Amino acid sequence: MKRRLGVQSTCIGSKGISEVEALSYIKNAGFDCFFTGSYKLDAVSALKNEADKQGLDFEFIHAKWHYTDAMGGRFFMNEFWKPGLSYLPLFDATIEAMDSAAACGISGICQHITSGWVAPPACDIGFERFDRLVDHAVKKGVKLTFENLRNYGRDKEDPAKDADYHLLPYDGTFDYGAMIEKMDKYGYEGALTLEVGQRKEYQHMSPEDFLAMLYERTVRLSKGEK
Repeated sequence: MKRRLGVQSTCIGSKGISEVEALSYIKNAGFDCFFTGSYKLDAVSALKNEADKQGLDFEFIHAKWHYTDAMGGRFFMNEFWKPGLSYLPLFDATIEAMDSAAACGISGICQHITSGWVAPPACDIGFERFDRLVDHAVKKGVKLTFENLRNYGRDKEDPAKDADYHLLPYDGTFDYGAMIEKMDKYGYEGALTLEVGQRKEYQHMSPEDFLAMLYERTVRLSKGEK
């Protein structure tokens, strides 16, 4: 099945290229679509305007999934499942992401449900908070999707470490052929969009060369090559 191919808009940000500027590189490499982690309305609007100029589809917004407080403490999506108010900054940011998506005609957002390898037990507190997010998504007419986590990505040296490395396709050992077969079996017709960037081992490459390589690998992936 031929699919639209996409990548995140910060994939060449390490080269000092802004998200808006990156869209022309992404388009010229052959990609059809992208997503962003930006959720403020001004930033989302600027990306949508440039995407329309470039003929790129703005697939979705990846909502904020962690924050640092004034004391330097770091908080993640696990806070949704705990008593107290520490979940509120992430809740409010997710609401804001949906509002930005609705205002700019973007179909939806994606959000984590938990973080790390050991998640808190599912509980009524968390379900009630996510229910409110779903209600807001329905009200705004946007899709709220949840990211699958902890799919056999453990670090070989330290299994307790969160190995969410965002490797480029074929830099790891994942069986993409089996994945594409399942996607075809269940009739998935959406885009194949990568959450990757120009890691340090690729810093010697120009943005154009890096994206050309990434696009070639994405095409191979879409065909189910192992």
